[in-house]
Amino acid sequence: MALLTSLLTGCQSLTGLYFFPESGYRLTPDQLNLAWQPVELKTRDNTILKNWWLPAQPNPDTGEILGTILFLHGNAENISTHIHSIAWLPRQGYNVFMLDYRGFGHSSGKPKLPEIFQDIDAAATWLLAQEPVQQKPLYLLGQSIGGALGATWISQTNQQNAFSAVVLDAPFASWPGMSRYAMSRQWQTWAFLPGTYLVPAQWDAEQHIEKLKKPLLVIHSIEDEIIPTAQSRKVYDKSHAQKQWLEARGPHISTFGQRENRNTVLQFLQKHRD
Repeated sequence: MALLTSLLTGCQSLTGLYFFPESGYRLTPDQLNLAWQPVELKTRDNTILKNWWLPAQPNPDTGEILGTILFLHGNAENISTHIHSIAWLPRQGYNVFMLDYRGFGHSSGKPKLPEIFQDIDAAATWLLAQEPVQQKPLYLLGQSIGGALGATWISQTNQQNAFSAVVLDAPFASWPGMSRYAMSRQWQTWAFLPGTYLVPAQWDAEQHIEKLKKPLLVIHSIEDEIIPTAQSRKVYDKSHAQKQWLEARGPHISTFGQRENRNTVLQFLQKHRD
């Protein structure tokens, strides 16, 4: 009933349909032998965000700190579970800022669009004020719903030029398109399919990605059981930026469990340092 209500009201609040936050942390970075510090931010609408800053270790090959990554996680749980996707990056010389959207982890508020873009604004503004970030390349890495959010945000923000490149792992192109895909997979939800045409499309990545001017790497597993490859491919095809496609294998956003995928990302980041 909650799902039907959301659809019939046009999904202006997408909390129940797209976001599944978890309030408690399952672990902290020190349990993975990572240095970290908490970072508290306030958005324009006074939402308090509780995030993690993971400082880089010197790169094992060059001994340098190579850059900073703004990480946007998927639609469930919080940064304490998604840390496994990026725990390898500080050891390769990259600072990582893990943003926990409103309503996730210890952040206040409820996750919904378009307010969640204020969260990314706040994270980027904080990063750009930090001297260590200013001295090295800055990148955006988004996974799943974080990829969809990141693609739309980076394409529209006036802060785009501060970033050197963008990596999207299993992004989707269309919010209503993903709703229809999810509803069509089980006969029990077929009755809700007409309501998916009420889902707003103004935040769709496919409508904004053509404004991205920075190099783009899109990753998608051909074995992804959550987001169809066609959704990520639309994001890739709509982009006019210098771009690269990486076909992976394995479950949804398990990408960085494979060394060859990590190496491809590292090579991409190193190639685009301007």
